[in-house]
Amino acid sequence: MLGQDHLETILRSALEENYSCRVELGTELKSFEQGVDRVSAHMIKHQGNQEISETASFEWLVGTDGARGVVRKLLGLEFLGETRTVENLIVGDIFVEELDSKVSDQFFPLLEPT
Repeated sequence: MLGQDHLETILRSALEENYSCRVELGTELKSFEQGVDRVSAHMIKHQGNQEISETASFEWLVGTDGARGVVRKLLGLEFLGETRTVENLIVGDIFVEELDSKVSDQFFPLLEPT
């Protein structure tokens, strides 16, 4: 089992090592515009008591900020599902040999067979 704090450390390290990028904490996306081949992102960086406005251009923008995320809201997308207020989160890869398809289809209906 792997706790969320350890998972975040692993993911941040992988981003930096494999893609030469890093996660910026204390940075808030306010809006963005999609161009033909670029996305302009307008952000506020929170540094102590200061708020610094910044605009940057990227090839793509990924919204991974969850049900209350600004990316989803700015795109006008609905959130289908539920927000869970679980205090602890554990991530794990689980492989079950010979799992009956009736069971797997019930619990994992969106998974494509491999």
